[in-house]
Amino acid sequence: MRILIVHNEYKHPGGEDAAVANDIALLTAHGHEVALYTRHNEDLSEFYGPQAVYLPRVTEFNNETYADISKLLTEEHFDLVHVHNTLHLITPAVYYAAVEAQVPIVQTLHNYRFLCPAGTCYRKGKGVCEDCMQKGMSEALFHRCYRGSLAETSILVKNMRTHLKSGIYENLSYICLTDFMKEKFISVFPDFSGNVYVKANVSLADAKSETPDPKGDIASLLSEKERFYLYAGRLGEEKGIRVLLAAWLSYVKVCEAQGKEAAKLYICGDGILRSYLEKKIAVAGITEIRLMGQVSEETVQTYMKRARALVVPSLWYEGYPMVIAESEKVGTPAIVSALGSMKELTKDGVNGFTFPAGNEKALVDRLLRMDKLYDEGDAEAMVGHVLFSAGEHTGEKNYERLIDIYEDVLQKYR
Repeated sequence: MRILIVHNEYKHPGGEDAAVANDIALLTAHGHEVALYTRHNEDLSEFYGPQAVYLPRVTEFNNETYADISKLLTEEHFDLVHVHNTLHLITPAVYYAAVEAQVPIVQTLHNYRFLCPAGTCYRKGKGVCEDCMQKGMSEALFHRCYRGSLAETSILVKNMRTHLKSGIYENLSYICLTDFMKEKFISVFPDFSGNVYVKANVSLADAKSETPDPKGDIASLLSEKERFYLYAGRLGEEKGIRVLLAAWLSYVKVCEAQGKEAAKLYICGDGILRSYLEKKIAVAGITEIRLMGQVSEETVQTYMKRARALVVPSLWYEGYPMVIAESEKVGTPAIVSALGSMKELTKDGVNGFTFPAGNEKALVDRLLRMDKLYDEGDAEAMVGHVLFSAGEHTGEKNYERLIDIYEDVLQKYR
């Protein structure tokens, strides 16, 4: 099968970019021919100053993208087009080009952009927000949900309304990452329900067929664990970074009061809250938090394997956090917000711990409980459950599911 994968890269690399790379690795490993078409949001810098007047039009329908995709589909044979992200420079122009070329389109939903202009179903000061889903996207304009900007939010809302009205979205088949996401999507677009599938993202280990044996040497894995926890991801508001910092400051104080050594926190990633973290850590004079910056995926994997647990304190539903999938493969439990897909992936007290989103006191409690498991030599059962869960999400099963979706889409298209 020949597949054209289309993805608009973000300024700060994240889980979506990793998911795209892993899908390509999985498909090529099984003998499929894959071509990748990308654009990068760094190129938005071309539209600063006087050129900014052209930005609304370019982000609604990028003629350059349309021409590029049309040329690819005309000159080369592709069985289908698999789109991951279109924001901001690929735009829905890719859909129109594929429809004109009569090539089926699969769209993976990595976030909630079709339901919420911000893509997160989250609003600062409120937390989880489904106002646009229930009342319409005018709510986003009132609250300036995209980057706090009325102008930028207006562009996204107008674009969504324009393409909905055109009917182009009716030509797509959709992949949701979890049953939770599918439920939310269909609640807004019930007419699309017959073309909505569920398939999780594939981890790097799965893509390379390196899924661990659930009956492997747990003792060996535990022997590699060190006294630190890991956050790996974008440093954005909806990621719960402020909650994480506040919880860690409290956790360190509790450990001091109990006369025990506090574990360190390694933070891998970059984003708009990096300077906020740097200032707060400096003022607090805390040495237990280390900002590692944007590091390679291999470095993150190394930290994951050595960490006591991964911490995912997100304040939004998340799509399918790649870091949770990656941590499973190296036998590392996760401490996550009890929201959306995170709650679906992590069973409290079994393969990790969950806590109410935004509740720093509860997060401190889960950290202390995880410490106790490791300090008292009782982490073996939880690590075993993590490995069992990893075994349930193998690369081969993921590949089979993806091909089943492709074949079903192609069958409907014929």
